[in-house]
Amino acid sequence: MPIPVKLDILAITSTAKVVDYEIETERYNKSAKRASLPQFRHDDGRRQHITFRRLRA
Repeated sequence: MPIPVKLDILAITSTAKVVDYEIETERYNKSAKRASLPQFRHDDGRRQHITFRRLRA
């Protein structure tokens, strides 16, 4: 059975070989830009915050 999910694109601006997804997620959440798709916006146009959980190896 498929699991419905909402997915927005996290644009990575870092040019480093290793990307710190926690920093990129924080940058995304602090930016005032609108979400790329309407379903990721609150009624007043603000983006919904995303969370990133560190995966354990």
